[in-house]
Amino acid sequence: MDGWLHTGDIVRVDDAGRVYIVDRIKDIINRGGENVSSVEVKAALLSAPGVTDAAVLGVPDDVMGEKVGAVLYGGRGEIDLTAVIARCQDRLADFKVPQYATVVTEALPRNAGGGKLLKNRIREEVRWDAPLR
Repeated sequence: MDGWLHTGDIVRVDDAGRVYIVDRIKDIINRGGENVSSVEVKAALLSAPGVTDAAVLGVPDDVMGEKVGAVLYGGRGEIDLTAVIARCQDRLADFKVPQYATVVTEALPRNAGGGKLLKNRIREEVRWDAPLR
């Protein structure tokens, strides 16, 4: 491998040589040729009122390849999807704003070791309603 370690991470390196992990290759959503970082979208979702946890997934689409989907958990509180999407529109480029969203009443599944979201399990269980926009 000539000194390279292929981890599946997307990183950036600053001018001082510090490496920052930005996302995972498998978590990038390809929406019509535009790459959407699930980490960036998740940060916008978590800043919305009432959202305590979120998963960002690619939703298969015949025309665009994938569209952005959000699975939201609010704990004991209510989630206002209109407010969540408005927050995303303030913080993200239009093509990154989720077109699909669903609110779940159970905490999102995580692994026991590091608490990472079990995205494959979420993908298997989620049922998308009609697009929001």
